[in-house]
Amino acid sequence: MMLGRKPKAKSAKVVVDVKEPAAKKIQCMIRVFLAKIRIRRTAKRVWQRVYDPTYKRYFWFNNLNETSMWTKPKFVEMYYDEDREATQMIQKVIRGFVGRMKARRVANTRYTRFYDANLNKFYWLDQKTQQTTWNVTPWLERQEINMPPEDQMLYDSQTKIRELMAQLEAKDQE
Repeated sequence: MMLGRKPKAKSAKVVVDVKEPAAKKIQCMIRVFLAKIRIRRTAKRVWQRVYDPTYKRYFWFNNLNETSMWTKPKFVEMYYDEDREATQMIQKVIRGFVGRMKARRVANTRYTRFYDANLNKFYWLDQKTQQTTWNVTPWLERQEINMPPEDQMLYDSQTKIRELMAQLEAKDQE
C-alpha cells in the first residue's frame, strides 16, 4: 500500500496501429509533452520562490533537501521559448485555415458560376458589380462556387455524355 497517493484510475486503451510511422511519431510527441508537464508540476511543488529582503531579490528554495539557489531551477518555468515558438506556429496555421475558410465563404456569396455548353467553359458573375468574366484567378477557379440548378444539371449531363463517349471509343478500340 502506498501512503499519500491516490490509486490510479484505469483508463480506456485506444488501439492504434503502431506500424504506421506517423502514428508512432504523434504518440511519441504526446508522451514527451505529457512527461514535460509531469516534471514541471513536480518541480513547482519542490521549488518555492522566496524573497530575500537583505539582497532585495528572489531566490529558490528546495522543499525536499532544504537547499537554496539564486538561479531559477530547470523545469520550474512552465513554458520555454521552443514551447512559445511551437504555439505561434500552431496559431499561424489555424489563423491561415480560418482566413481561407472566410475567403471561401465570401467568394461563395459574391460569385455565381455558370456553365456554357457551347464553349465547354465556366464563366462567373460578380453579384456585387453584376459583371461577368471568363478569366478569374486560379484560386477562384479551384473553389467550388455554387451554380444555378439548371447550369449544374447541364454540366452534369455534359460530363456524363463525355464519359459515355469515352467508354464507347474504348469499346471501339478493342
